[in-house]
Amino acid sequence: MIDHYITPELLFARCENWNTMVCPYQTNAIMGLSIINQDHLFLLSDETVLQLKKMCRRCPIFKKK
Repeated sequence: MIDHYITPELLFARCENWNTMVCPYQTNAIMGLSIINQDHLFLLSDETVLQLKKMCRRCPIFKKK
């Protein structure tokens, strides 16, 4: 099942470092999916969103926009 998320509710999309070279997960395959799908984030599966949230919650440099 795919939920329809609103971009501001997604932790990784609220990070100032998302999709920048500063992001320590920039080269991670899961993070790559969020970048490829940034115009259509609602197409990400629930599992992918959960993995992204887990990564970003542990991130030492996470900074909200």
